[in-house]
Amino acid sequence: MIHTELNSGILAVTFNRPQECNSFNCDMFRRLRDRLKSAERNPDIRVIVVTGEGEHFSLGQDLNDMSHSILNNRHPAITFMREFAAFPKPIIANVHGNAFGLGMALLLHCDLVVADPNSRFQLPFSHQELVPLFASSMLLPQRIGPQRSTALLLLGEEFTAEQGYQWGLINQVAPQQQRDEIVARWGEQLCNIPERVIHQTKQLLHRSATRHSEEVMADEWHLFSEYMREPSVHA
Repeated sequence: MIHTELNSGILAVTFNRPQECNSFNCDMFRRLRDRLKSAERNPDIRVIVVTGEGEHFSLGQDLNDMSHSILNNRHPAITFMREFAAFPKPIIANVHGNAFGLGMALLLHCDLVVADPNSRFQLPFSHQELVPLFASSMLLPQRIGPQRSTALLLLGEEFTAEQGYQWGLINQVAPQQQRDEIVARWGEQLCNIPERVIHQTKQLLHRSATRHSEEVMADEWHLFSEYMREPSVHA
């Protein structure tokens, strides 16, 4: 479900559930959380690159799997989200195919994002009779304003990679070979910066969001859990 490979200080983390479009289930959340904890402690790892195996980056959360789990504050999903949001080392996302739901919300916590020109993005929580997750209800309005955020979170509108670039959600848009080159260049540049400088700069960049994101994630998770207990959500 998760494949990792370390090369020259860069840990590639691949979502490897292509038959299910890399939708996140409880086991995936657990494995990702454990990989992040291990990577944070490992001084040989300077940068994380996340990508997806198969046709899509990730089409979100596996609602059927989550409906059979205990949705409390120790659930693998919320513990993973906390770990990812607070991760001190740079995270690069290399996106191909589509990033929907939690797959899109995860990108809001990445430091650098490059996407394929044909990629599409969506936060269809309302279509699933659910509320947003991963502090997306706070981060999205901060990035793109309340009007666009309302269209994305309430109406569940899709947007393209080019739109994401224009709105400041994506750093660059490029086809596969160029994306891989961009990611390699970013990774090398980041590895050449002193680790203390990286950590402190990340703290400064995200200090305002960090103070509130855990509280917002907790509120979202509480409401999400309540909605998930309603049979119509995962029928």
